[in-house]
Formats: sequence, C-alpha cells, structure tokens
Amino acid sequence: MGPKPPHLSPAGSSFSVNREYSHLNGDGEKKKYLPDEVLDMIGARNKTLLVGMCSASFIWVLGAMPLMASGFTSDTNNATMRTVIDDFNLTGENSYLAEIPTSAYMAGNMAGGTFLAQASDRFGRRPVLLLALSMFSLSGILASFSPSILIYSLLRACQGCFYTGSCVTGWVAGYEMSPPKMRPLATLLFGMAWLLGYSAVAPLAYNADSWRQLVFYTALPSLPFALWIYFFLPETLHFLVSKRKTKEMGVWLEKICGDQKSPVSSEQILLLQENSEKKVNVFREICGNRTFLIYTIAMMYLWICDTFTYFGLSLYSTELSGNKWVNYLLMGLVELPAYIFTPMLIDKFGRRSIVAGSHFVAGLAFMSLLISPAEVLLPIWLIGKSAITLSFMALFVYASEVFPTDIRNASVGMCVVVARIGGIAAPQIKNMALVFSKMPEVVLSTVCLLGGLATLLLPETANRPLPASIKETTEKQPLA
Repeated sequence: MGPKPPHLSPAGSSFSVNREYSHLNGDGEKKKYLPDEVLDMIGARNKTLLVGMCSASFIWVLGAMPLMASGFTSDTNNATMRTVIDDFNLTGENSYLAEIPTSAYMAGNMAGGTFLAQASDRFGRRPVLLLALSMFSLSGILASFSPSILIYSLLRACQGCFYTGSCVTGWVAGYEMSPPKMRPLATLLFGMAWLLGYSAVAPLAYNADSWRQLVFYTALPSLPFALWIYFFLPETLHFLVSKRKTKEMGVWLEKICGDQKSPVSSEQILLLQENSEKKVNVFREICGNRTFLIYTIAMMYLWICDTFTYFGLSLYSTELSGNKWVNYLLMGLVELPAYIFTPMLIDKFGRRSIVAGSHFVAGLAFMSLLISPAEVLLPIWLIGKSAITLSFMALFVYASEVFPTDIRNASVGMCVVVARIGGIAAPQIKNMALVFSKMPEVVLSTVCLLGGLATLLLPETANRPLPASIKETTEKQPLA
C-alpha cells in the first residue's frame, strides 16, 4: 500500500474530512475537480476501487492462457497430448499449416484493436468488456470442436479479435479505476496477472489429453468472469466525465462511496469541454515533418520487433532441448524482474538507453547461441527473453512520451495495431528451423540488433515535459 494520502484521518477513513472539500473558489462558488483529483480524494483504500482494479487486471490472466496455449497445441514433440498435427494430419508438405491458427489469432488482434478500442471510447469500458469476454470465451469453446484446420483458424481469428478488446479495454478500465498514487502498483499488478496466466498454461497442458481439451479449458473461465465484471466492475469515472453524464456520475459516487459521504458532488467534477477545434489528421501531421516521420517509423519498428521476439520466444520455448514444461515456465518466470525494475531503470538511465541497451543485449545473446555449447543454451535464451520483456515494458512509456498530445492516442493505437504484424510472424519461428536449424537464432538476433539501432534515432524523453505538438517533439525541450 502506498503512502497515506494527506486527506485521510489517522483512523484511515477516506471520507472522515469530507466537509473540508466543500471549500469555495475565489468567486464564492464551489471548486471543481478533475477525475484524478476525485479518485485521489476517495483514496487508495476504497474497497470498490481496489476490487475494480484487481478485477480488470485479472482479465490479463484470462487473456494470456488461450494465446500461450498455442505453444503446446501444435508442438511437434509432444508425446503427452494429441495435437492439431495428429488430428488434421499436418505432416510433410502440410506441416506449415500447424502454425496458421496462431497467426490467424494474431491477425484477429489487429481487427479487434481497431474497432473494439474505438467502441470502448464511445460506449464505455464496461459494456465492451462484457461483450469481449463473452465472445472471447465462446469463440474459443467453439474452436475446440473444430472439424478442420480451416475452421479452427477462422475461430481462432475470431477469438484473437476479442482478446484485444478484452485485454486493452481491461487495462484502460483498471488504470482509470486506480487513484493516481496507486498507478505504479496497477502496472505491476497487470504484469503479474499476465505472468500468472502464462504460467498456468503449463500444468493445464501437462494434464490435457488433447489440444481440444487445452483450448476448451483455457477459453471457458472468461465466460463466468464476464458475470463477475457485470456485478463488480462499475463504469469508470473518466469515461462518464468525457461523455458529460452528470446523472450517472452521481450514481457512480454513491456506489463507490457506499455508506460514506462522497467527498464531492457530481456538479463539482470538472466536465471536459466538447472539442470544437478541427480534428487532427494523424497521417498528415506525421508526414508533414521529416524528423517526426523518422521517429514514427522507428517506434513502429520497435513495436513490431518486440512483439515478434516476445511471442516468438514464448511459443518456441517448447521446441528447445530439455524438459519442455520447465523451459516454458522459466521463459515466463524470467519476466518477473522486468516487471519489477523497469520503472526504476527507465527513470534512472533514461528511456532511450534502456530500450536500445535491452535490444543490443537480446541481439547479442541470440547471436552467441550460434557458437555456444549446449549446456549454456537455455540460460542464454532466458537472458534474451528477459531483455526483450524489459524493452517491451519500457515501450509503453516511451511511445506515450514521444508522440505529442494532439495525436498521442491515435499514434500509440497505430503502433499497437502494426505490432501485430510481428505477432502474425512469431509462430513461424518454429518453421524456420525446418529450413535451417540455426535460422531462428539468426533472425531473432538480426531483428533485435536493428531494434537497438532504430532506438538511437529517437529522442530521449526522460525528465522532459510531455510534448503538446510535433514541433515540441522534434525540438530539444528543457528538463521538467
């Protein structure tokens, strides 16, 4: 738990000094507060907010399982489970079809990242989560009964579409439900939730008799959890404010505060003014400045690189020599230090240094696999996975600081969608070894080293104010 907010009484009640928040402004009118200020007054100890934040983060547990199950459903060396290769006779010239469902899943991510993200901004976080979780589960359950690899691929694409809708919207909802002082904890909580879902796949796969059982078991929990979301996750205050829903804001305050008196009234929450300015054309803005165009291309490449490397390593871990179950778990557990130390490292050494350095470390690690003895291969793979996870975590912060305010949401969203190109290609790392046994190492090292060089084209953004325009991004800004 973070430090006690200054408005809390010694007893720890978030609302014991509510009367102090009825102060007036200079004109004798009640002051107005931004949504983050209201959350801060309600406090980090509010049970409803904590349950909402934890519920939203648990969605990442549910999202990780069906995705990472792909590492076992098409495993060519799986003697304990009947795979899609066995059921659909994907051998010889048809062997490449075994990874098509996973690539289709990633392609579905691109579609879901486009229209479901927009739907959550228009209709709300909660209704999109209810729809996405329900369809995510149902499409996965149906996929487990697929009669052919084509039907299975189509249903996996559908499931991948709703994966993006549930996980991205879950992140937004959880972040918006968190008081500002709790947001560092929220970031760690979501990372740990992903790691839990990632790790849970190993025992499920070990005990499943066939790929159908594994796909069914990993998809099923999302359906009852949608009911949990219906009862225990309210709409976010930020969304209600953005849509100027004053009446709903009052209901929200009553629900969140419960028996305690709300620190403010809905009329005291500052409504965001409707934007009457001309809408910004993202592509015109980006292409109109040569320097910023280079920044954008470099940032998009980094997202593609990290998505390809992260998921490629995760799915390829079952093909490494040794115990596949241990290898898979180690590939997940090695991410833990990145989730814990990334915030501290990027603040101390800067965004560009950490992102570039982690790519160079990963690239050199994969390159060293070409000449390393067999007994050190697994530790080197783990070093590469840890480095790329560190970079991936830092990219969320870095991208938000490189892109200016007027096009930030659209630009980061564009990076997330384009990154799925790397996700679509990631499952094919297994097939690369069929062409040349060391080809996965060569490709991964090349992609990561290029990522390190691409990062050097970007500006350092640590300790500098967020840019409001492209001009501010391309000009050297004073330290904040």
